[in-house]
Amino acid sequence: MTSRRARSVLDRWSRHPVNGYKKRGIMRHFFIDPADISGAKAVITGQEARHLTTVLRLGPGQRIHLFDGTGAVYVAEISHTGRGAVEATILKTEQEKQGHGPRLHLGQALVKAGKMDLIVEKATELGVAAIHPFVSRYCAIRPGAEQQQRRLERWRRITRAACKQCNRPLPPDCPAPVPLDQLLATAREYDLKIIFWEEEKSRSLTGLFPGAAKTGPLSLLALVGPEGGFSEQEVLQAIAAGFIPVGLGRRLLRAETASLAVVAILQYLLGNLEQQS
Repeated sequence: MTSRRARSVLDRWSRHPVNGYKKRGIMRHFFIDPADISGAKAVITGQEARHLTTVLRLGPGQRIHLFDGTGAVYVAEISHTGRGAVEATILKTEQEKQGHGPRLHLGQALVKAGKMDLIVEKATELGVAAIHPFVSRYCAIRPGAEQQQRRLERWRRITRAACKQCNRPLPPDCPAPVPLDQLLATAREYDLKIIFWEEEKSRSLTGLFPGAAKTGPLSLLALVGPEGGFSEQEVLQAIAAGFIPVGLGRRLLRAETASLAVVAILQYLLGNLEQQS
């Protein structure tokens, strides 16, 4: 009986996310400030150091990946763990390829906090180049300056955590929310601009893209509205700014469902979900 129990405990231990990583030799990912890298020495501090030592319980001799937030990836070996800081020796440096594939930008109307967090996290995992929060007529959330700053800091923490989860060295840009008309006024640089509107019945994503991703747009801005959708006046303003109104079919989707469906479909059509050689 004791032996069977011991095997059960050992099995659960080996399947634990932390211990499983150790057993399989998979390297964990951590963000580091470029200023904390000097030659072959890297010093991890703050929350990342605490997570490494107290949660994952990693120690000297174990190898990790370091992301510096600019696209650089470092293979490093932990040399010393101390209170509030972890030292590592850089063994290898790689650089994330920039500009590979079309760049998808998500213009996201502010939605309730938990839903917005979900959108930011999953859009990061799906590889969007940037998330542009904006305020439109039917937004239920209109944070003040202090609350907005807290939310912005939270979204940036979420994007970094999502990058570590999906092995993405370069986090998406996530600037402060702006009014919709301001976002429309700065959208000239994109090759293709789409606004998703539930009242659009004649045009869908089918046929909007050429057959081959190579001949498609190099940059795309897709706007998704809040829980209450876009007003007709906002859609007309977007059309005047060069946006194409597109529908998502006969079903009325929740705001967060629509956003994730839009990102996944567009990333597929743009060829950004293909396995890179």
